[in-house]
Amino acid sequence: MSRTVFALTFFLLSCVASSAVEWTTVTVSITEVTVNGQVVSAIPSGTQIVVEDCFSNKCFVEWDGIAGIILSDGLMTDINGASVAVKDARNVQFLNAQNRPKVSNNVAAWGDSLTLGQNVGEGNDYPTQASKLFDDVTEVANLGIGGQTSTQIAARSGAPLLVTVLGDKIPANGTAVIVTKNVNLLMAGGKNTGSMEGTLCAVQGTMTTDSGGNWSFSPSSPGVEVSCSGSQRFDSSLSKEMRPRITWFWMGRNMADNGHDIAEDIAGAVAALGHDRFLVGGLFAGRGGKSSFYESVNEQLKAQYEGQFIDIFAALVTLGGDGSEEDKADIADGFLPRSIFQGDGVHLTAKGYAIVAQAFYEATIANEMVLPSAP
Repeated sequence: MSRTVFALTFFLLSCVASSAVEWTTVTVSITEVTVNGQVVSAIPSGTQIVVEDCFSNKCFVEWDGIAGIILSDGLMTDINGASVAVKDARNVQFLNAQNRPKVSNNVAAWGDSLTLGQNVGEGNDYPTQASKLFDDVTEVANLGIGGQTSTQIAARSGAPLLVTVLGDKIPANGTAVIVTKNVNLLMAGGKNTGSMEGTLCAVQGTMTTDSGGNWSFSPSSPGVEVSCSGSQRFDSSLSKEMRPRITWFWMGRNMADNGHDIAEDIAGAVAALGHDRFLVGGLFAGRGGKSSFYESVNEQLKAQYEGQFIDIFAALVTLGGDGSEEDKADIADGFLPRSIFQGDGVHLTAKGYAIVAQAFYEATIANEMVLPSAP
């Protein structure tokens, strides 16, 4: 990362580049430092602090041996010498150094069977195809599960998953029975199945479902009874592991017209990330179909996420046709070209997923999400 000296008041004062160092020095006019909401000290005006990474409206900083975040309306990335525009940088939240958010240049691709690549053959799903396009990304994790709704996918990726426990406690020896859950996300292909590791009431363990959708939680190290009253959040180990990554969301195809607010679900998933290196894929109807509902959702997502929204429909129309009269007729009628669909008329062919992969790749590069200093 380049070294750049800034005054974090309202204007960029100076810029000196040097490729020999990885950190950025920032001159600030901040007066108060808060830890967990409490003012603990003051930083004199003109003090220089070190900035490691920046995303959109926040920068990770270090001062006096502790790490924190500068939250600044209008602060833009300074990676590769790009200019920084700052409106106000007076709000600083310092954290313990070990809690400073980490970043990764790998990718987490959350979604349903369109992400999974149902019936398309090994290596032809869009995350795998996308992984071959990058120079600085070593893995694009395919986190697609067939049949899942946007609500389930959002909860898997980190949006709040709340449960209550029978007897308001996790037993010393044995399994805690889950009484209620706000999202039944242990499902695949419409069936209750699977398990996930995570933390409940500060206890590490595994959440499991039976075929009837009844959940239970088994501690990894039983032996101590733990109080767990009221509605409690289950934190998935997988979502925590994936959180520092560049993140691609492509959700909303299943049961979208059955009480699932796609935009709200995506917003919940985005909020759980804690960073701005994410993309949102648009929706489309199946072969020979149109959907005013999907069109409305796409317009909403485009307005909300602007350059981080990917118009999948447009990409498939532009690049998906095979030149046949049938495809030409489909495109003329406002449909996706039939040749990019598998026989079920819902899932894409390898070519279709290649187009999706290219779209996510290009948007990732255009938004400068791959950081030179990140692993």
